[in-house]
Amino acid sequence: MIKQTMIGILGGALLFSASAFAQDPNAPVTPPAMTPAMTPATTPATPPSAAPEVMGGGGPPPITGVRAGGLAVWGSLDINASKGAFAKPFGIAPDIFYGVSDVLSVGLAHSNWATNGFAGGGGGGLCLAGTSNGCAKAYNNVGILGKYALSDSLAAEGGLVLASLDPMFAGIKAGVTGRLMAGPLMVMYSPNLYIGATKRDLGNKERLNVPVAAMMPAGPVMAGIQTGLYSPLSKFGDSFGIPLSLMGMMHVNPNLMAGAAFTFNRIAGKASSADSRTLNLFVGWMN
Repeated sequence: MIKQTMIGILGGALLFSASAFAQDPNAPVTPPAMTPAMTPATTPATPPSAAPEVMGGGGPPPITGVRAGGLAVWGSLDINASKGAFAKPFGIAPDIFYGVSDVLSVGLAHSNWATNGFAGGGGGGLCLAGTSNGCAKAYNNVGILGKYALSDSLAAEGGLVLASLDPMFAGIKAGVTGRLMAGPLMVMYSPNLYIGATKRDLGNKERLNVPVAAMMPAGPVMAGIQTGLYSPLSKFGDSFGIPLSLMGMMHVNPNLMAGAAFTFNRIAGKASSADSRTLNLFVGWMN
């Protein structure tokens, strides 16, 4: 039961934790608040056959990540762990989502996991290191997002994303998020497209994110990896990057979760390097 519960918990968690450290370092849609190296969507409920318990209640967690009338609140401490630049910068990215109905949730998001689907990276919300340690802006990268359940294991997601506030890089996120169960193994995928709407002459154009994760229980912890692909659509072959995240999550009590992700932001692809890294520590509460 604990393992099943953790599967359900992590599914809800990944739903809302989402644009900077996994992206191309020169990507215009990356918020300038933190030195970028990575780009992040959500997760669905398990099918009835796996039916884990919901945090704070029975039955499978909804694909929208929060039950009707409920709240999901997440906070991520995003730390640059690159070679020679640890904590330069670091910041906090909060997300809050409300369950409008059994099939729809809406919320305000700052994290990579919520805005582009990748576990690693940073740059959204509040940058706390100061301008001398890599913070271009004190506040950046915010999205107003929604998710609509298409089935128990698939949801459409999208909304308005302000990847940068100065200059104003506004755009639309559109994608899907899903989860597949194979015994204790959970596979999650969240392909999404960012479409730049303003300052296109400055490079705020289309960007593709294709995160894929595999998780399974290891004692009281759900552990696994995430990888995928991110790239601007223009000059795709010359710009794509592939990250690799090592992730873990556990529940502290029936409503509180904690976890961490260590990410190699561009382990493969163009200009790949193991020196660009991020550490993300996060907590989440759901009722």
